[in-house]
Amino acid sequence: MKIAGAILLLCAFVFAGSCVVKEKRSRIRSLRNLCCALEIMEGELSLRDSALPELCSYLSAHAAGEAQRLFSTLLGMLPLLGEQSFSSLWDKAAAGCSGALRERERDSLHSLGAVLGRYDVEIQLRQLRTCKSIFQKSREEAEYNYPMERRLWLGLCSSAGALFAILLL
Repeated sequence: MKIAGAILLLCAFVFAGSCVVKEKRSRIRSLRNLCCALEIMEGELSLRDSALPELCSYLSAHAAGEAQRLFSTLLGMLPLLGEQSFSSLWDKAAAGCSGALRERERDSLHSLGAVLGRYDVEIQLRQLRTCKSIFQKSREEAEYNYPMERRLWLGLCSSAGALFAILLL
């Protein structure tokens, strides 16, 4: 019975470590999807000067993951545009994807929403590029740190599980 308990305890710790690793992979994927969506957005604004509803519709259909969720939510809230400002709608939509984002990235998204549709295209593009560079830097940093953090978390949790299993026996 003690051996079964020790094995279950070890498995629980390994599972906890794998959950942390999965969360870190999910963050990388979310940052990558948001970077791609911001690149598309930049291209559409700079080359075609697309209207925001058209842009949201396009991105909700062609983006992936967190970015698709952001633009789909925003597209669904666009009928409220007369009652609420675009920036408040943007903030509500961006709140849905804030789980994978750090404070600096959330602030960058908030700043982008405050500029979109309010100023001329060059100011919007400047803010969009700033936001995109923050997301790219965060993504590159997360991708660089991922192998080390994966080994760290899996090793730490496995070691802690083994230690508790030994103590249980």
